[in-house]
Amino acid sequence: VALKSNGQVEAVSLTSVSSSTASKQSLPSGATSTDYPHVVYDTVNDKHVFCYEDSGNTNALTAVVATLSGTTFSFGTAVVVQTGHVDGYGGVALTYDASAGKVVVYYSRNSDGQTGKARVGTVSGTSISFGSAVTISSTNAYDGVAVYDSLAQKIVWSFRNTVNSNYGTAVCATISGTSISFGSLHVFQSVSATYIGSAYNSNAGKTITVYQNSTAN
Repeated sequence: VALKSNGQVEAVSLTSVSSSTASKQSLPSGATSTDYPHVVYDTVNDKHVFCYEDSGNTNALTAVVATLSGTTFSFGTAVVVQTGHVDGYGGVALTYDASAGKVVVYYSRNSDGQTGKARVGTVSGTSISFGSAVTISSTNAYDGVAVYDSLAQKIVWSFRNTVNSNYGTAVCATISGTSISFGSLHVFQSVSATYIGSAYNSNAGKTITVYQNSTAN
């Protein structure tokens, strides 16, 4: 799609990719259900980390390390990041902090009233371990996305904060070891923001966030 001057999007031509360039694979054996998958690439360890909601295990948030060889993945042992019903569709965001060499997963859990939480993951070989969960105060986070700002060496997490009129909200996170700390919440738009997306422009040193104003006609 392309963004037009009036703010609307339109379809543009797309060059197809042959299906022969890659083989289709399921996520690791033993996973009963891999709903709402997310993936990041760990540049330090040359591994991919998949994160998903396992609806066959009470919707627990689960992660697994994958090694790519040619067009084939091999998987390590899946680990549970967070037990209980994690909202994988709108409540999970995954990113990689290149300066810290860490994977960070953000999530909200229904049993906690969708309070935003984060954990730092460390890849070692084909395994991943996570630090303690850190709660982002004054948030019920949904539609969250996270990007890494390489200039500031921070992670920017943007989400819809349901405890504050569903306003589009962002917060910066800093990694130290296996812990994570957060700055102040910033409302980037005082509307009900849904379907949020973000990207980092390394040339400009800026994070661009897009969203749908669900209150507009």
